[in-house]
Amino acid sequence: DSSVAVNVNNIKVGEELTITVNVPSDATGDVTVSVDGKEYKVAIENGKAVKTISGLKADDYTVTVKYAGDNNYNEATADAEFSVSKISDYNMDISVPEIKEGVNSTISVDLPKDATGTVTVEIDGKKYTANVIDGTANVIVSGLSAGDYNITTVYSGDAKYDSMTKKGNITVIPNINVNLDVSDVEMFYHDGTRLIAKLTDFQGKPIVNATIYFSINGVIYAKTTDANGTASMGLNLDSNVYPVTVTYNGSAFYSKISKNITVTINSSIIADDLVKMYQNATRFYAKFMGSDGKVLANTQVKFNINGVFYTKTTNNDGVADLGIMLRPGTYILTAYNPVTGEQQGFNITVKSLIVQNDLTKYYMNASKFQATIYDKNGSLAVNKNVTFNINGVFYTRTTDENGVVSLGISLRPGEYVITTMYEGLDLGNTVTVLPTLVTSDLNMTYGDGSNFTAQTLDGQGNPLANQNVSFNVNGVFYHKVTDDNGFASLTIRLMSGKYIITSSWNDFQTGNNIIIS
Repeated sequence: DSSVAVNVNNIKVGEELTITVNVPSDATGDVTVSVDGKEYKVAIENGKAVKTISGLKADDYTVTVKYAGDNNYNEATADAEFSVSKISDYNMDISVPEIKEGVNSTISVDLPKDATGTVTVEIDGKKYTANVIDGTANVIVSGLSAGDYNITTVYSGDAKYDSMTKKGNITVIPNINVNLDVSDVEMFYHDGTRLIAKLTDFQGKPIVNATIYFSINGVIYAKTTDANGTASMGLNLDSNVYPVTVTYNGSAFYSKISKNITVTINSSIIADDLVKMYQNATRFYAKFMGSDGKVLANTQVKFNINGVFYTKTTNNDGVADLGIMLRPGTYILTAYNPVTGEQQGFNITVKSLIVQNDLTKYYMNASKFQATIYDKNGSLAVNKNVTFNINGVFYTRTTDENGVVSLGISLRPGEYVITTMYEGLDLGNTVTVLPTLVTSDLNMTYGDGSNFTAQTLDGQGNPLANQNVSFNVNGVFYHKVTDDNGFASLTIRLMSGKYIITSSWNDFQTGNNIIIS
């Protein structure tokens, strides 16, 4: 007779199954092993046949062994039972973030990388489920109120891993976040638009009796929310663009929040600064509108410039204009809108037809008084006659190809006003003629040895040496030569009294007083 024995142990999914068949030590041939519907022929060696099988799913199995026998032993069979169980000693790590009231939160459940199936989280009787992907399930939990909760996390298990359940506790903290709803504002001057801010909690419910601060144009305004959580303020500012900061400082129950917006107040008077040439045809134009943005046609409006008011009527497009006949200079023109009450200032620059500067020169040098002349269209006035008046005498000169007109000054030392006249415009300047023979009155005491001095200068004011200067005092002529600094000196030895001394040089003479006490 033959004796066949099967030895097999229980395994877990993923492990290999080893089947050991024992027969008499001198038995030959092979045995047939049948497991899970499959047959395997295994050779007998030294009274044993060993077969390793992998890939078995979790289940209960029977292994059947048949030995066909040989010359010494008859056919024999044997059975054995074993189980393949799922893995249960794996890790399931649960990560719970800080959960705020009413805010969706994600609970992460980490399983073995090859795990599949689902994870279900139960909180306060409500279940939330997510699929396991790459060994992780991200379960989204929503709508929880503040408080402490029991939490049950259940992994469904799969073909390899057994199910698992874990219990714990979580705390949902109160949600103090708020929403501040406020938008940019664009309006017309004084059209009644208000800046509105609405304060609500995280659920969108209004927060009542809260203080909202509006910071605009350097001023902070405090307003209280109404039953709808709304606070507002009027915008009675001048037309401009204003940055605005709207702030709620929070409380014991709500967080602080701040937003920046822009308020644009469009003017009801549209015009540009004006630059024009003196008394040309250019006019100032302004468009007037109501607070609704519609033009004010056939409406009387006012302009004020240089202290004078002018009343004009707008055309069908709401435009009124004003001629500017002022002298060269910079002016502020104020336009008044009678409907909105707005007044706007604009810069008016009247450019001169005559551009010139004061002149300081030395007597009889080559310096001339010059002016650049422009026509009313702003171009250089070429080959145009210009009139000068200086020291009571009128002169007419013609501009060159650069619009420049010149007048030579041959007057004695002194200060003069020169008036330049062109196209109805007259402008005055100062011409200062400096002496080239510089003297001054002398006060002295009899016999103190004082000298009367005269200094000679060239056309640029530099001292001239070796110049012959003549002095006439008390009917007597004296001739002196200037030193290196241009000074000629005459020692005075006259008796006490008052004398006139005349100094002469280079066809110029000047008189001074000498007083001797």
